[in-house]
Amino acid sequence: MKTAQQKISLLLIITLLGLFPVFPSAKVGVGDAVAEPALQTQTAQGADMPGDAVIADSHLAVSYLTLAPGSNEQRLNFSWHTKAKAEERKPLVRIWKQGGEAMEFAGESSENPLRISGMYYHRVTVTGLEADTSYAYQLGNGNGEWSLVYTTKTGNPSSFSFLVCGDPQVIDSVSGAAWAATVTAALARFPDVSFMMGTGDQVENPEKKCFDAFFMPEELSALPFATCVGNHEYAPGSYHAAHYMFNPPNWQTKPAADYWYRYGDALFMVTNCSTGMNTRAVRAHGAFIEQAIAQNPDAKWRILTFHYDVYGQGQSHSRRSGKDYRNLYVPIIDQYGIDAVFNGHDHSYSRSKQMMFSGNPNNSGSVGMQETVFDADGMALNPTGTVYFTLNSASGRKPYGLAPLKEYTAFMNQNRQKNITVVHMTADTFRCVTYEVSVDGELTEIDSYGIRKTR
Repeated sequence: MKTAQQKISLLLIITLLGLFPVFPSAKVGVGDAVAEPALQTQTAQGADMPGDAVIADSHLAVSYLTLAPGSNEQRLNFSWHTKAKAEERKPLVRIWKQGGEAMEFAGESSENPLRISGMYYHRVTVTGLEADTSYAYQLGNGNGEWSLVYTTKTGNPSSFSFLVCGDPQVIDSVSGAAWAATVTAALARFPDVSFMMGTGDQVENPEKKCFDAFFMPEELSALPFATCVGNHEYAPGSYHAAHYMFNPPNWQTKPAADYWYRYGDALFMVTNCSTGMNTRAVRAHGAFIEQAIAQNPDAKWRILTFHYDVYGQGQSHSRRSGKDYRNLYVPIIDQYGIDAVFNGHDHSYSRSKQMMFSGNPNNSGSVGMQETVFDADGMALNPTGTVYFTLNSASGRKPYGLAPLKEYTAFMNQNRQKNITVVHMTADTFRCVTYEVSVDGELTEIDSYGIRKTR
């Protein structure tokens, strides 16, 4: 028989449970994991749980969850890791929108040879997505186990924005937290961006402690991230980290880690210039660019990302590797009419003038600037040549000094603060704005440049 004191204690517990339920409320943010799908009837975006929603007392544990743009705006590429046994390697994604039936997609798995012991790498491509639509999704292993519920939202390919981050180069929880704060601040200011691009060096080394810190931003489960291989991602004796930690579309093995994707009227190409600083490597990247353009002949914009800067302002890199890469890569970029190039590596910010190769390796840094006409809105009007953006670190790590102003440079900045860039695009316009991110999450514009095409 319970004593009076025990009855009072039990009554108090019941009352508290009524006031503070064990399960979370139905309101969650983009990318938040829902702790109990059986009770979760609606996400913040209004994606109702399908009738055959998975009801489970426990969920599939996943690590390093991230999305990547698909080959076009109707696709998304998923990747994650588990400590699954060998017979539990049938990765699945089930995804649904409000009022819709769940769609299920299967993928493939492999062991991760990097220094992340005991982990399996899973990747799945989802197709048939609608523009400007909220979705919820779960990850499965083919054995009836499913993850928590996550959310994501597709963009509008006719008028969209995307983020670009320079080398986070995350090495520990401190730099990971700084990187996460930048992502959070950028999405607070620009919540409707369609995806994010990186210029390489996501981590300091391709090992577990670095990736643990890099994946601290919870938003990576909702925002597609188009990574780029940097020199710090290279894992001797194996493929690059991008192959085993992310899931880019149209992945090329020769040259390793080149890929492309299409979004609206823009063709995005990513090359791995870490494959070598020689004419053979450059020809291979040129062949990839030619192939990507041939498969997207109607793309009005061509945007290229690779890690090493070619028109940067870094005190060290602009004197050495920058010149060498410029003389090798810029003729290829000119040949294929690239509109804009995003580079990293320098850990400082600069923007070039509209540039073309001088034709002479000895003066490529002082000749090749193109005359540019600007319209009433300050947009470069049908410019010739290519504009090159060299981005500062999104985590603020290892800021490098600036060299004296180069003749090819239109703007440079080294504020020793975290930076983030946002690009706004329509069929006819491209506007790139770069911000300094303060410790309290405030974004302050430091540079802006736009292009308008009327033909």
